[in-house]
Amino acid sequence: AVATALIGPNGCGKTTLLKRMARQAVPGLPLSVRIALVDQELVIPGNLETSALEILTRACMANIEAEDKEIKALLREQTALEDRITAEEDGARADADEDDAEGEGCDQQEAFLRGTPV
Repeated sequence: AVATALIGPNGCGKTTLLKRMARQAVPGLPLSVRIALVDQELVIPGNLETSALEILTRACMANIEAEDKEIKALLREQTALEDRITAEEDGARADADEDDAEGEGCDQQEAFLRGTPV
């Protein structure tokens, strides 16, 4: 594990940068980087005994749950798009088959009119 310190004067944007990094909203930040952001002024009502590790663990779990929801939503969207593509391909094949059948019918009618065996 690698620990990194972010230092700078008040108001220079440290917290803003960290929040953007936690949301994966920083261009070039590898998706493999995991960031758990815990508010500076964290208050847990009725529980003054909670350790920093417990707070961090809860924040990480909340982040993982949010990512899981996003992944599930993306998978549902992927499935819907794949179904739509399949339906469009099936429709195009059916249209082509229908055109072929109509073409064969015309050929048979034309042959009949000419007196040519089909």
